[in-house]
This record gives sequence, C-alpha cells and structure tokens, in this order.
Amino acid sequence: MKTAAARGCVLAHALRLPEGRIAKGSRLTAADLRACAAAGIEELTVLRLAAGDLGEDAAAARAAKAAAGPQLRTAKAVAGRVNAFAKRAGLFRVDEKALRRLNAIDPALTIATLPDRQHVAKGQMVATVKAIRFAARAASVARWERGASAMHVAPYRRLRAGLIQTTLPTTRQSLLAKGVALTESRLRDCEALLAEQQTCAHDDAELAAALAQARRSRLDLLLVLGASSVCDPHDVVPAAIRACGGEVIQVGMPVDPGNLLVLGRLGRAYVIGMPSCARSPKENGFDWVLRRICAGE
Repeated sequence: MKTAAARGCVLAHALRLPEGRIAKGSRLTAADLRACAAAGIEELTVLRLAAGDLGEDAAAARAAKAAAGPQLRTAKAVAGRVNAFAKRAGLFRVDEKALRRLNAIDPALTIATLPDRQHVAKGQMVATVKAIRFAARAASVARWERGASAMHVAPYRRLRAGLIQTTLPTTRQSLLAKGVALTESRLRDCEALLAEQQTCAHDDAELAAALAQARRSRLDLLLVLGASSVCDPHDVVPAAIRACGGEVIQVGMPVDPGNLLVLGRLGRAYVIGMPSCARSPKENGFDWVLRRICAGE
C-alpha cells in the first residue's frame, strides 16, 4: 500500500527510521507516515482489520483473562502476547482437556502452560497466550470466553509440621543436622513451618511414642526420616504408625527416586515416612507428595 494511504492500518514489519523505530503491529498514525515519507519509504506492507476482527492485543488480553482462574494475574498485552503469573506459591493446575479445546478454536489464538501440578513460586510465570496473527475473529475470542477457566494455582496452606528422625548407633549428628536443614527448606518452599523436631531410636515402640507426642501438639503434618529405608509394610515406620492408632495408606510408590515412601494418617494429620532421597536437595517423589498435601490435595 502507498505510504500516504496507510493511516490507521497495522504495520506488518518493524521499521527503523532516523526518527526512531515503529514496531511491528503498530497502528500507523499521521506522524508515523510523515516519518516514513521523510525517509523515502513510498510503500508499506500493512493490513486493515475487517469487520468482526479484534486487534492482536485486545484479542490476547480477553483470551488470557478467560483462561486464567483463581490465584493468577495476567499482564498487559504486548505484541499480541499476554503472560500469566502466580499470585501465590502453590501447585499450578491445568485442565489439559480444556486447554486442548481452547487451542482448537482458532489457529490465530494459542495458549501454552507449565505442566499440571508444577510447583510455582509467587510471581512466577505459568502461561502465555499469543495472538499468532495481527488480529483474531471476535467470534473466536467469544468462544474462549464462554468456556470455563483452564488453569489456576492451588495455594499452599501454611501448614505446621513436625519432623522425627530415627537413629541407629552409627548415625552421625551431621546427618541429622542435614535432615533438619533440608526439610526446613522444602517446607519453606511450600509456605509450611517446621514447628517441632525430635529424634528417637529406630524402633517401633520408640517411634510410636514420638508420634504420639507429636500428635498432642496438633500439628498438620508429621514427617519421619528413618535411619534405615523401609523394606516392607511391617517395617519400623508403618508399624509405628499403626501402633499409635494411625492408618497406613500406602507403602511404596511408582516414582524413582522416592519409591520407598510411606503415607499414613494419625488423627487429622498426614504422616509421611520420607524416602532416603529426601536427604538430597534434588527433586524427588517426596517433594511431589509434600506439595500436594500442602496445597490441600
């Protein structure tokens, strides 16, 4: 299109002029056209929005707002893109079927997210909505808006936890200190508090007594880091949970590392027999279970 006739059109490619840069997707003003003419640019590649079209920023902003559920905020649209961020630390939840439905509405509108149940910190980016073209049909945006939100953050609940470490005659104090430090760090990431910690012998009766003592503190979560990994459903940790009146829900899980985890309940509190990999800062199956419990799952 001739430069002189392009006022109000959308610029298809960015321009660098002596007076400055005109970004791709900009609505061309009279001042823009004068700058182009002064630079000797006689023709521009542009587009005009048709009836029923929405500009890329407006389309992306509405689509992102429709897709974002509780504990998410959407940023300002820039070049047809809107990013979504977590308002709180928690588990990012995404309805994958809903996500596929949204992405199938119109190729001009897309959404990409983190995986379901990903741990996110407050302020972390979790998704991006992009208008692929310079515009999208208003009818397509309306279809996004008629659907339920596809994603949200399940915030952590600020639980109070207790840690019991069992010991053998060969257990080093440095190993116990490391267990406390790593557990505190993991709980802090989940906005939980290590309210109590104690040690006892790696013995059914002694661990049962320690669990009963911790129960009296009305903690939300009891963590047991054993001196020895669990071998079977009758080993020290599950046996102690039963001995003090608790319920063993699961011994072992199909996650590696972390397959020697024990999950139980004692009153209103969950009890987690931590796998030995919890002594490492690397992510493992214990982190996944801990996060779900802290997020209320």
